[in-house]
Amino acid sequence: MFRHTFATNCYHKGIDVKILSKLLGHADVNITYNVYVHLYGDGFEEMYEALVGK
Repeated sequence: MFRHTFATNCYHKGIDVKILSKLLGHADVNITYNVYVHLYGDGFEEMYEALVGK
C-alpha cells in the first residue's frame, strides 16, 4: 500500500515517470504507467480546462 501511495504521489507532484520507474525497480517504464499513472489519467481534464478557460 505504501509503495502505491508513494508512486502515485510522486507522479502527481511532477516526478518524471522514467525516474520513478527506476526508483521502483521496474524493468520497463510501461509497467509504471500501467500500474500507477492510471489513477491520475493523462492530464486530459486539465488540458481541456486550460483550452476552454474554465
